[in-house]
Amino acid sequence: SRTKLRISRERVLESAVQAMRDVGTSSSVLEFEFSNEHGTGLGPTLEFYALVSRELQKSSLGLWRSGSLLADGGYVPEYTFNPEGLLPRPGTPSAAALKHFDMLGRLMARGVMDNRLLDISFARPFYVWLCGRRDELGLADLETLDGALHRSLKPLQQLREQYEALV
Repeated sequence: SRTKLRISRERVLESAVQAMRDVGTSSSVLEFEFSNEHGTGLGPTLEFYALVSRELQKSSLGLWRSGSLLADGGYVPEYTFNPEGLLPRPGTPSAAALKHFDMLGRLMARGVMDNRLLDISFARPFYVWLCGRRDELGLADLETLDGALHRSLKPLQQLREQYEALV
């Protein structure tokens, strides 16, 4: 069975939050159509997933860790990009960020259920964490994401290893 949802193109992120709350756990396949536009089915549904994926990468949401602040006046690009993939911003997330991450999780699950792709590239350590395999993560995973931080923490790890060898 299929469930059709009408969403606002102008408020696609808010519409996605509401849709995932309302019918995100439904067993029927979700199809989306845009308000005041003709067309339904696979085309608008795929466009919905692409638009929401893009909106979730907006720098203004503050969801993702970014090394993209440029030296020329602190320019912040409209969208967060990292060639190694996106990683959630460190620290305690705001209520709005938690709402968006909750919706992202529901949307990812929905995408798996309905065989839809999200156009978001996550960093490998984030995928590992999402899969519940946190014990596989280590300092080496940080090297590709933030070389400077990795270099500063590496000596601390070596000290810890030397201490453990003595005890």
